[in-house]
Amino acid sequence: MSNRKVCFFGHSDTPWSIQPKLREVILDLIDNDGADEFYVGTHGNFDRMVLAVLSELSETRAFRFYVVLAYLPAEKEKPRADHTILPDGIENIPPRFAINYRNKFMIEAADIVVTYVKHSRKEEQASHRTFHIKTQLTLRLFNSVVHFSTCITS
Repeated sequence: MSNRKVCFFGHSDTPWSIQPKLREVILDLIDNDGADEFYVGTHGNFDRMVLAVLSELSETRAFRFYVVLAYLPAEKEKPRADHTILPDGIENIPPRFAINYRNKFMIEAADIVVTYVKHSRKEEQASHRTFHIKTQLTLRLFNSVVHFSTCITS
């Protein structure tokens, strides 16, 4: 299996202690699931960790990764990676809905979603509502990294 696309979602206050587990998951996706295209957002610790791991691994592995923006960058703001994407039509979306619009774009583009979810009933229900947008996704939940039939805890 190859040409798999992966996107990432996680809490903005994700602890940096999960970075080694995140690296393992990304390596597994590249080496065993044929992932060769990655999409990451721009808000919070989880996105920063994903970007750091992808940047590091891009030096030794062949894949593409994109930072997907929710807002038009300011003229003096530097892109966060060689490749940034601004979803079509986002310039017409009110700013308070831009992150949701960007997230929907990433989910629709992806075959696999990797996410860090703290375990509270309310947060779990919100995560599942988000991912019902596209039911044929492989969902890997972090802190239970779930690949439907596989569970890895951090």
